[in-house]
Amino acid sequence: MAASLLYQAYHDDPMFMKVFDASKLAYEQKLRALFREELDVFWQYEQPVIGAFEGETLLGVSCINLPESPLGGERFWNWRMKMLMSAGVVSTGRLIEKEQRIAQAMPNHQCHQLSLIAVAPNYQKQGVGETLLCGVDCLVEEHLNSSGCAIFVSNQNAAHWLNQHGYNAIQELSFSNFEGSLLFKEAQKIDKCP
Repeated sequence: MAASLLYQAYHDDPMFMKVFDASKLAYEQKLRALFREELDVFWQYEQPVIGAFEGETLLGVSCINLPESPLGGERFWNWRMKMLMSAGVVSTGRLIEKEQRIAQAMPNHQCHQLSLIAVAPNYQKQGVGETLLCGVDCLVEEHLNSSGCAIFVSNQNAAHWLNQHGYNAIQELSFSNFEGSLLFKEAQKIDKCP
């Protein structure tokens, strides 16, 4: 369910459209493979995945790398092999470059990274995203040594929405065929969780 929701939410994201070349027929297949493999790595390495549910319906999901996460800028050989086989050499290389550059641009080694956040299209603008961000804030608050949470976005609407929730641009990143902003929310600016 989470992979399907992420696919729907990120289908038209400028970064993924450039990384996987949306003009080609295999774009959707590559995007599905990415989310399947990303979620598998999150579960395998016990990184937090927060879900918002209504009954048994998954409304939204967020995936967070902990400060001590082994998933930073390097990906493991099994992830690389699976992505090479499903997404190809060029797309996998672009993803690895993106992850490495984001890891280098992080404000420090003591912060969380919000890798993915998505709300089902039918439930957007109903507070589900805010609920997910509150869950991220609580996770950051529980880690006393965390300096805050960072997220890379290439979609300006997402950047504006995150800015309204305390995330501020700390660095612009340009890649071979896309660009975006690294946003950061300091731990001191996180309200106490309910």
